[in-house]
Amino acid sequence: MDADVSDMGRAQGAVIGFAHPLNEDPANVSAHAGGYSGRICGGRGIGESRYLEVVGFNDYRSTAPVCIDAESGIPDSGRCGTDAMANFSSLRGPVGMDRVYARVPEGPVKIETFLEALKAGKTFATNGPLLEFSLGGQNVGEELKLDAVQGAIRFRASLRSIVRWIIGRLFAMGGWYGRSSEDAPAGEEYGAISMAESGWCLARASSEKAEYPVLDNYVYATTSPIYVTVAGQKPRSAEERWSILWSGWIA
Repeated sequence: MDADVSDMGRAQGAVIGFAHPLNEDPANVSAHAGGYSGRICGGRGIGESRYLEVVGFNDYRSTAPVCIDAESGIPDSGRCGTDAMANFSSLRGPVGMDRVYARVPEGPVKIETFLEALKAGKTFATNGPLLEFSLGGQNVGEELKLDAVQGAIRFRASLRSIVRWIIGRLFAMGGWYGRSSEDAPAGEEYGAISMAESGWCLARASSEKAEYPVLDNYVYATTSPIYVTVAGQKPRSAEERWSILWSGWIA
């Protein structure tokens, strides 16, 4: 099984994840693909992996909700992999189209520090747009610990793209977003999130259709989550709430 191969790799220090998981909404997966969908949603293999390829040789919007662990409501960290068959690159774009960026310590970049950041979820995955997100002074992949329910946790989100009509959204589990009246530079958003319970927050961006020069079905990017713990409680719900942050031409 995939899980057995994962065990072998992990014993040698490998970072284990699943590639090209879903090409359609899990609710519409046909019977012949049922086993594959089941493995992704709750099988032993994905439970022991460190990530799921949200951006890769798959449908990103269908894959993103599956990244949420059924028990904890905590999403897998977002990663990507082109997985391109170079002699059929027209299927889903050229090699290197899908990328993952990791926040590493200042100084020379080493593979060891990159892999540590990858495992810690200090990442965002994209086929084009550049995303940044911070909440309560914490960056993507970090944990924000609160002693009690908070009604206004400050955040900053930033989106940069060479493609027009990108919509940025903030997703939260255990909280909700309120727009800020502050003036923010183009492509940036400042505001506050109310957290009623433990959960997570992340940012995503997408176009509605294919947009040149990104050679994909649509433009897409997602950060990994910032985890929020309220009064030491574990997350109890996988419900996502979202708000539109940006709509228009983001330079």
